[in-house]
Amino acid sequence: MAAAKKFAPILTIEDIMVKEVIRVTPDKKISDVAKLMIKHLISGMPITDNMDRVISIIGEGDTLRLAAELGLETHLSHCLDRLPSTANLITLTKQDKFTDAYAIFLKHKIHRIPIVDSNGFLKGLVTRSTILQLFVEAQRQKA
Repeated sequence: MAAAKKFAPILTIEDIMVKEVIRVTPDKKISDVAKLMIKHLISGMPITDNMDRVISIIGEGDTLRLAAELGLETHLSHCLDRLPSTANLITLTKQDKFTDAYAIFLKHKIHRIPIVDSNGFLKGLVTRSTILQLFVEAQRQKA
C-alpha cells in the first residue's frame, strides 16, 4: 500500500478510470463476449441492462467456464445466475479515491471495478492494469 499512498492526495477514481467502457448486455452470446475481448484486447467487461445500469461483470475465466459448461451460443441472460449479481458486485464512484481501488484489488483479488453513479449507471471502469500503469509512470518520472 506504500506505493499507493504517493498518489493518495492527488488522484480520484475519475482521474484514472477508463471512460469509454466496452460492455455487453444480457441478449449477447458467450461467443460475442469472447469476440469483444479479443477485438479490444481486454480481459473482461461489465454487463449492463438496456438503460446502462451495471447488473454483473464477466471476465476471461468466467467466459471460458461458461463456454465449457453451456456452450458458446448461450445468451448471457441464461448465465447471470452464475456471475456476480448486483448485490455482490463491488463498485466505486468517480469521487472515490485511487487508494480505495488499490485496496479493493488487494483484498478481493478481482481484476476490474465498475464505476457507477448513485443509480447504478455505468460511468467508467478501473482495472488492475490501470493501477500498474500508474506505478510504471510514476517510476519513469523518477528516473
